[in-house]
Amino acid sequence: MKNQLAFFPTPYEDEEYKSLVYRYHIRSGNINIIKTIQELFNIKTHRLANFPRSLNYLVERLPGNLCLTSDYFIANHTLLALFLPFLSVDENEKILGQFRCASEKSEIGTRLLSPIVSTFVRYCPICLMQDFERLGECYIHRVHQYNFVTVCPDHRFKLVTHCTECSAPLSDSYGRFILMEPVCPNGHLLGDVTSVEPSARIQFFHEQLARDTKFIIDNVSKLNVELFKERMLRLCSHKEYLTSKGMYLNKRISKDLLGLFDTEMLKTVGISSIYLSSRTALKLLNFNGCLKNPLLYILGMEYMGQSVEDFVTNDTISPFGKGPWLCINTYCPDYNTMIINQYKRKTCRTTQQFIGEFTCPSCGMIYSQTGAEFEDHKQEQKRVVFIGWRAAVIILEAYLNRVTPDYIFEELKVKPRQSKIIEQKVNYILESAKKSVLIDFLYKCRQAKSIEDVINLPEIHNIFVDYLSNPFGWMYGDKAKSRLEKDKAKLSECLKNLDDRESIRRKVGESTYNWLMKRDPQWMNSVLPPRESHFKSLDWKQIDEEIVKTLAQVVSETYFIPPNTRVQKYTILNKLTVRDKARIERFPEKLPRTVNFLEKSIESIEAYQTRRIPDMIEQVRKSTWALTIDNVLKTPILRGCSENVVEKVSHELMKDESSN
Repeated sequence: MKNQLAFFPTPYEDEEYKSLVYRYHIRSGNINIIKTIQELFNIKTHRLANFPRSLNYLVERLPGNLCLTSDYFIANHTLLALFLPFLSVDENEKILGQFRCASEKSEIGTRLLSPIVSTFVRYCPICLMQDFERLGECYIHRVHQYNFVTVCPDHRFKLVTHCTECSAPLSDSYGRFILMEPVCPNGHLLGDVTSVEPSARIQFFHEQLARDTKFIIDNVSKLNVELFKERMLRLCSHKEYLTSKGMYLNKRISKDLLGLFDTEMLKTVGISSIYLSSRTALKLLNFNGCLKNPLLYILGMEYMGQSVEDFVTNDTISPFGKGPWLCINTYCPDYNTMIINQYKRKTCRTTQQFIGEFTCPSCGMIYSQTGAEFEDHKQEQKRVVFIGWRAAVIILEAYLNRVTPDYIFEELKVKPRQSKIIEQKVNYILESAKKSVLIDFLYKCRQAKSIEDVINLPEIHNIFVDYLSNPFGWMYGDKAKSRLEKDKAKLSECLKNLDDRESIRRKVGESTYNWLMKRDPQWMNSVLPPRESHFKSLDWKQIDEEIVKTLAQVVSETYFIPPNTRVQKYTILNKLTVRDKARIERFPEKLPRTVNFLEKSIESIEAYQTRRIPDMIEQVRKSTWALTIDNVLKTPILRGCSENVVEKVSHELMKDESSN
């Protein structure tokens, strides 16, 4: 077990972790910050990075009165909190794992936070004064440290990084000192500043960004990417930003968004209006769960919902209200119960209205509903798409008992054509299956909780599976065979005049083509022309030869005028084109000759030291040191060299003496 820390400061509200470390440093009496960082994180460095590494090491050594976890630290006291709600579960766990146990060589800081984090620590002058009066010391507020947050969300004062009187920095970029009192290092009071008038358009834009950033990092546990995704789809549908196929109308979105956020506004937060003018929806509205600058998401939510809080909490934008939703099947054990948690979104091609399809997990019924402005009209617009497997079982049982279930058809709003198909299918089942088998099947259906419990039963007949999963169509039996032969003949007729799959699909019909492909894929692939592929496979052998030739030229030029540093892998790769470099990095197994040549071209440490011997001798000669072999070997490049290099240094010195 690691040695427990004697004490650790209690974190303040929204305190950034660097402030915690520095407060510990002041109280510990350590001579320098290197000792403190090594003591807390077991990492030897003079720089206090934008976020901690090896958090588990610190958490395991905290005093018993502080029951804090690494995840609590990350969510409440690090800058990563702004990223977490926008990441998928897998990406979230991956990033958190690196924070908990990152090594000294980890690059997550530069990859994640550097582009959006202020170089110098930022302070709100009013927060400094209030913290000092209330706590007796100042600390770093997390929300102030993002580049695009330029004002305090609570006081609307502009954040400062330098003293307004003497321009002295209030911290350094390494975090080796921060303010503990509201005065600059030269003693000037920092509270005497003025706020910007709220009527200023850009000032209001910055204030809203600050408030939204604070809202996100204060509610990390309540927000997630799935919530954002659902809200964004609802709003885009409500504002008619989606096509009938669910695609974004980028031109309309771009025009409306740049009308709200003009070029001057965006420039103040480091974003170009030209950048946002293309693929706007992908950059601002597409919550894909991957790492991205959170500012883009915040701008997208502000545009769609005025603010992030309104975007998240406003439920009036949903045409169906807030879920879950009712099951309307009277034959379902969960009838009139809020059991449906999700719905499938569609758009009517003719009216462009928003349509939702609701599937009951208990009975399998699917009903559709058109989005309406008023709650009173929604119930009238429900339409049964599929009666569900439980209703199908009840209908089969009724026919078995020689009762025509017209009342069921009427209650479930089954169309006459559909009821006729069901009747034909039921009669086919009654003729094909034995009564004992059928009674046993119905008994198992009554005991089942879901359709999977039925269709996954061992030795269940295909006609039962077909009936439960699709009462309105035919997949098995004589009628299915007849249709199969008829459709095959139709497709064979098309093959005589057409020679590509797309033309055949259009001619024979989408539904017929897909049905044949599902029923007899082997026959379809044997008679249809081969698929046209627009992708041509790369000839990796030829590419390998070409890159080797290019590498040979690059290596020759590099060693002809060698650099002062050692020739390593990326010394060579950085001189190649972006495409060749990427191919070597991503597909080394396909470029064996290139990889072999590259490894041979890397300069060994001994070869590099040998090459630099004359330079080191010249360096010692120009210095105040005596030109001896010991002094030459003390130079940084030759320090700790092999015996072979020592002999070469000795030989070079003897050669130099004889020439003089």
